[in-house]
Amino acid sequence: MSKSKKTKSKIDTIDNISESVLEKIPQKKAYLIAIGIILIPLLYYFLPWMLNGVRPIGSDLLGSIGQTHRWVEWAKETGKTVLWNPSIFGGEPIYSRLTPKLIHIDSLIQYLNLISYWVFWYLFLGGVGLFFFLKYKKIPWYIAVIVAIAFILLPDWQAQIGEGHNSKLRAIMTLPWLFLSFSYFFDKRSWLSTGLLAFAFSWLVRTHHFQIVFYGILVLFVLYIYPTIKMLIDKKYKETIDLFLKFAVALVLTFMTAAQPLFTTNEYAKYSTRGGNPVKIGQEASSAEKGGGVSFEYATQWSFSPREIMSFFIPRFNGGLQGEVYDGNKYPQLKGQRVPGYWGDKPFNGNYASMGMILFLFAIIGVVYYRKDKFVVALGVFVVFSLLLSFGRHLPELYKLFFYYLPYFSKFRAPAMLVNITFIIILILSGYGLKGIIQEYSQKDFKWVASIFGGAIVLAIGILLFSNSFAYSIPAEVSRYDANTMNAIKEIRQEFLIADTQKLLIFLILAAAV
Repeated sequence: MSKSKKTKSKIDTIDNISESVLEKIPQKKAYLIAIGIILIPLLYYFLPWMLNGVRPIGSDLLGSIGQTHRWVEWAKETGKTVLWNPSIFGGEPIYSRLTPKLIHIDSLIQYLNLISYWVFWYLFLGGVGLFFFLKYKKIPWYIAVIVAIAFILLPDWQAQIGEGHNSKLRAIMTLPWLFLSFSYFFDKRSWLSTGLLAFAFSWLVRTHHFQIVFYGILVLFVLYIYPTIKMLIDKKYKETIDLFLKFAVALVLTFMTAAQPLFTTNEYAKYSTRGGNPVKIGQEASSAEKGGGVSFEYATQWSFSPREIMSFFIPRFNGGLQGEVYDGNKYPQLKGQRVPGYWGDKPFNGNYASMGMILFLFAIIGVVYYRKDKFVVALGVFVVFSLLLSFGRHLPELYKLFFYYLPYFSKFRAPAMLVNITFIIILILSGYGLKGIIQEYSQKDFKWVASIFGGAIVLAIGILLFSNSFAYSIPAEVSRYDANTMNAIKEIRQEFLIADTQKLLIFLILAAAV
């Protein structure tokens, strides 16, 4: 018995010694450190903007200024609320765009915008929200903060800031709080959790971006449909009824808080192009009438192409932006100038749909380690499903099921937007992967973990070896450029692909070595 106690004591001592120093930090102090770390890249990026009082001016921002200038000035002069904009489309109602000022997060950020840039606060809250969501899911705080920083630094957000896709950015940064509040609600089913869910959900709805609202609901459906059905199978009828009743209360509170713009937008939608009234004739008009929204052709014009998946890991695999700044060496006279970059399937491209490969590999590791965790499995299912749905016109059989038969879905366009949500879910899975490597890894796992990184390295090397086999052009460009110019553009695009793939290969080798 004494020998057994000594052995146990030695094991406990070894465990205590091996315990991470980071895990010993008190929770409140760890949270403060995490928030400080999240602030660092945001301050680095936004502080010059805030100190100099400058803001980006993209095409959508300029268009918005042109559309709203007349009634904004009139509102300043009269102090009245404007309900009609006479300066666009022969006049249109704008009451659906008005959001009542309530005691809410978005109202607070409006006041903070007077002293600093509102985008800074939304990115900060988005990062903090994802951090606390991961913490709630038992991810160590130091891993959660890594994932949170990766989230706020995704390249696509920079494009949205520059172009002025404000409502989309607000909605996306609100999603982590929706996920957190719903998870807490589903687990606790208390009145406090009901109120918190209503608060987060109404915040999301008040962003006015109903396509992101729908995607948020879709995420929750995929993640929680199984545990809900399981409750019914296990004959937990009382708990199930309690869940649905309190969820109904949360919805009522959400609708009360966000009645405007929710119901006013729905009222106006039937008179717009998203209500089955396209400015088209023929097949597109029939498609819009059948779906009750925009036409299928218009809705899926901005679909994500399967051949652009590699751009997740190699930003300029398909050329990058429409006007890409040349940084190669083959044409030194063009250095620093914008050249035709993008050669993908979208009409044009103004952002990098990229998230890096290393965290993606950790997401795969997370699925392997926690494959018995139903929540992790649901995350993996959503990644695959959302990617397939984002293909839009490239996978019409799937997209048409939603477009024609799911209420309101036909009012949405740009299926490629769903990739933004896919990235968030992959990042959450990467948190599980990092946790698995730190807490679950053993010598027997070396082979399959090494094979994941080794496979990625082989893929990168393969792309470099076969870089001459890619087209680097689209059919429409044949008539746009002469042969010499087209050849130069192809060589430049190949330079972009090789340069980015080489960087990826270096990072993969370093990550594998660590």
